[in-house]
Amino acid sequence: MGNPPGSLRDMRVALAVFGAQAALIYGVLLVPQDFLKAHTHVVYLAHYLLFLPFLFNARDRAAFLFSPSFLVVSYVCLSFTIGGFAFANGYVLFPKNLGDFRRWEHYNFATFYFMMCNMCAIFAYFLARRGWPVSCPHHAESSLQPYIPQLVIGGILLGVFSVVRVGLSFLGGTGSISVVPRTFGALVICVALVKSRWRYRFLIYAALLLLFAASQYGNRRIVLLLGLSVLFMEAAHLQDLRLSFRRVLTCVVVLALAVVLQMTMTIARGFDGFKGSYWQTFTKIESFVGLKNVVAYSLKQTEGPTTFFHSYNGLNYVLNDPSLLCYGSTLAKVMFIAVPRPVWPNKPKGMVDIYTSRWDPAFRNRGGSTGINLYAEYFWNFHVLGILCVAPIFYVLNRCFFFYLARLRAGNVWPFIYLGVGYNFLLLYARGHGLDGFGVYVVFGLLVQWILFNPLLSMLSIRRRMNAYPREDRASSIVCDASVVYE
Repeated sequence: MGNPPGSLRDMRVALAVFGAQAALIYGVLLVPQDFLKAHTHVVYLAHYLLFLPFLFNARDRAAFLFSPSFLVVSYVCLSFTIGGFAFANGYVLFPKNLGDFRRWEHYNFATFYFMMCNMCAIFAYFLARRGWPVSCPHHAESSLQPYIPQLVIGGILLGVFSVVRVGLSFLGGTGSISVVPRTFGALVICVALVKSRWRYRFLIYAALLLLFAASQYGNRRIVLLLGLSVLFMEAAHLQDLRLSFRRVLTCVVVLALAVVLQMTMTIARGFDGFKGSYWQTFTKIESFVGLKNVVAYSLKQTEGPTTFFHSYNGLNYVLNDPSLLCYGSTLAKVMFIAVPRPVWPNKPKGMVDIYTSRWDPAFRNRGGSTGINLYAEYFWNFHVLGILCVAPIFYVLNRCFFFYLARLRAGNVWPFIYLGVGYNFLLLYARGHGLDGFGVYVVFGLLVQWILFNPLLSMLSIRRRMNAYPREDRASSIVCDASVVYE
């Protein structure tokens, strides 16, 4: 008997997965709370593994694997698996957090809520996928020549904004937004390398990651997110994502590089009184591994325990005190990003500010901040009805992703690099930067696109075409070339 048609096979896989997930989620509500706390890592690992048949059955595995839905679900499940394991076994550096974990109530309900949000996120992927054709990768010749203008502009943005600091004080915020044009420049370079299929492009990727690690060791996530964007772009240009020895080996090497970068950037932040340059951190790796509490310290560096604790803690606050509900104000704040707080003092507060002020007011007064993950933010706004926020928000994110993926594969991606910037910072939103924080990254990426990248690319492209013509033909060529800006 032959294999069933694709649509019938997809239906069977969906019914099997959602049936198994329903049984697991229902069981979460029935088991004793102490038992669930001791086995949270097992529950979330099983919850995650049950989604993998969708990946193996997908006709476009790269699209599913790197989609916002599966990316966020992977982040939530793996961070909660690591966090649950750390807290269940006492691998926690802060005893107060461990004490709060043991006193939490409503733990079963909170776990049920987070798992239901994951289900809605995956459902949103298939909803957004309907009617969107599978796009085939476009393979260019192995040459950088057609992408010289883009490489030049990317290098300029990366170089200038590694030195120039653009603050957020004019919007009433703190910190620097220079990471956006810097990331924009790096993504332009990476897109050009991916599309050129230049055989030595992986050396440039490694150099970019090391450059970001050396200049951004205070913010390790930025380096890892850029690496994730590179993996996405490379996978998008593969005809198939079937496992092979070469690809498994590549994944192992990438994972090992990520672990080493994580350790060196942690050391550069002042581990054991370290005060040297970033490149000297490699000599301290042995001391780092030899720590007495190396397990707790290593788990903390993944940020899994941090995300797990604050997300559950946020739900616990609201369940114990419903007056904390924001009724959508932290989500609506994204519409007022451009309005400086001095102009509108009563502008809605962001989730980071609200949660940190509730968790540790003194820490917040010193300028400190921490966040709860995106599902917990929805809960803080609408209680259990926050589940209803997941599908529409992820539908929009996935539609933008499919649009960007199609442009990346078809060859006309240059007017839409800002979408790549948004994708690059997606996991920061998932981690707890708030919808308003995510909106800032996207808006500034769009401004870089319109104000800097597009005009520079227009000028360089026209000049390059003019130089390709004899002097007497240049005047007549300008009319044609001015309308064709993006190669």
